[in-house]
Amino acid sequence: MRIRTAQGLIIALVLSSISGLYILNRLITATTGDGQEHGKTDEESQPQTEPKSAEVSTPTTHTNSTIKRAKDMLLLNVTDASSVQRIESNLNHKSPFKIDILIVGSQFKTKAAQAQFDTWASHKAGRHFFLATEFDDANPTCYQAMTDAMIQDHISNKCKRPKNVRNDLARSFTSSYARLQWLAKKKSSSGWLCAQRRFDVALTKVVEIYAETLSLPDYFIIADDDTYINLEHIVELMMRRPAQLQSSRADADAGEVVLDAAFPTHHTPVVWAGCRVRAPDHKIKWTIPYGDYGTFFSKGSLQRLIEPLHCNKNGTDAGIEPDVCLGLEPETNNNWAIGEKEYFESGDSINQMMYKYIRNVETCCLHSDWFIGYAVNVYNVSRHVVTNGIRFDHQGTAPEMRLHSFMGSEIYTRGEGNCRNGAGVKCDANATACHYGNETGIQMTHLATQKLLHIKNE
Repeated sequence: MRIRTAQGLIIALVLSSISGLYILNRLITATTGDGQEHGKTDEESQPQTEPKSAEVSTPTTHTNSTIKRAKDMLLLNVTDASSVQRIESNLNHKSPFKIDILIVGSQFKTKAAQAQFDTWASHKAGRHFFLATEFDDANPTCYQAMTDAMIQDHISNKCKRPKNVRNDLARSFTSSYARLQWLAKKKSSSGWLCAQRRFDVALTKVVEIYAETLSLPDYFIIADDDTYINLEHIVELMMRRPAQLQSSRADADAGEVVLDAAFPTHHTPVVWAGCRVRAPDHKIKWTIPYGDYGTFFSKGSLQRLIEPLHCNKNGTDAGIEPDVCLGLEPETNNNWAIGEKEYFESGDSINQMMYKYIRNVETCCLHSDWFIGYAVNVYNVSRHVVTNGIRFDHQGTAPEMRLHSFMGSEIYTRGEGNCRNGAGVKCDANATACHYGNETGIQMTHLATQKLLHIKNE
């Protein structure tokens, strides 16, 4: 049913929030033991009261009975391949396109995630909405157990003075990692540090679910809980138009090369950053996603992430295997390695290797966005950035440049495109991705975009 007025949409948001909050209340009850919401803080924050027990080392105890339909919020710590398959067996998806969303948030800040779920993530192309919290951390008690002394040791001794710095990239990571003075300004230093692995633990878990079910979305989006994304823009620019272009040509590999290079179909392995950050050129040729604007993995890129790699031990030598396996050889120059190679075993996929690495590496001196940028750029998960045509990328000459900026959205000397939508700049109805949104801002932006879409469709 189409909502034709702003007032009607507000009513719809309220009604959907009532049903959606049931799931979040279950999460809060299971994790705090008292059903009270400690959520006036952000994802970096700790609860305002002391935890009742320091031994909260197991996931929440609620069951998959809370997951009644595909559009319900899937709490990642109690979601696995079998539960996803059960949902999809009864799924009546009404769009020709499928988008899955992973939001990385906190059990102490649930309202923003709920607002995302009720607004932009409710688009008919949306299939699954995963939410990761502290209970998805490699160590679920991390934010409780990390003392000030442990934080100082982690930053000053283990990250800033590493014993074995492998290469220029690792040196860049360690030198740029969180400084104590900067970290002290956070509402919770331990909460922020623990949240860095959460993105990457959650990402690799969802991709492992895909590896088991083989039910891949057309696009998979990972974002923060203060992100707003206009999914209608994503569907139109990155899915519907490329599909129409491909079907209109007799040969998909010829003809409109420039257009095809700009927005390939979702079968093409490509990863987009809603806002891309570029390192200083005189230091290192490198890019990372600014995660708060979303990172978008096409179906083709997910297939590369889950592809088993035997490195010629079974006689195969196809797909991305030659390039990736060459980099995994022990004698290969470790110009880009961060320590993940020791976790690789024959038959592993890229995701399985990174899955083991991010959970088991003793000292992790990576911001969450760095990990994603590393996997995408180094391991050929995404095709190389475009080096010709209207979408020319000035980073195209560097070999490890596989992270694409969405519509030229990049931060270098200043922010361009989507990167301007945040930090005090209001997110308007025409924006594709925005940052620093609270639940009210997310709801109001969605109202504005829906009103604009209705006007355009009249």
